[in-house]
Amino acid sequence: MKDMKEKIEDVKTIELIEENEDGTKRYMIESNGKVDLRKTIFSEFAKANITIFEMKKADSTLEDAFMKLIEGGNK
Repeated sequence: MKDMKEKIEDVKTIELIEENEDGTKRYMIESNGKVDLRKTIFSEFAKANITIFEMKKADSTLEDAFMKLIEGGNK
């Protein structure tokens, strides 16, 4: 996944969320800014022979917005 972060220009972070018993893994990929990377991710992963079973855009919840506000106030 480190290679994917370097290949896809607007990727800010790639974080492993979960490793499943069947060998599949779940990642959260964060973009720089408000760029929707789903099409680019799908294309680059296909080139690298990585199968994507599900991909969705995470919408910020009210709690996420609150946490960002609190974290931003501590800096």
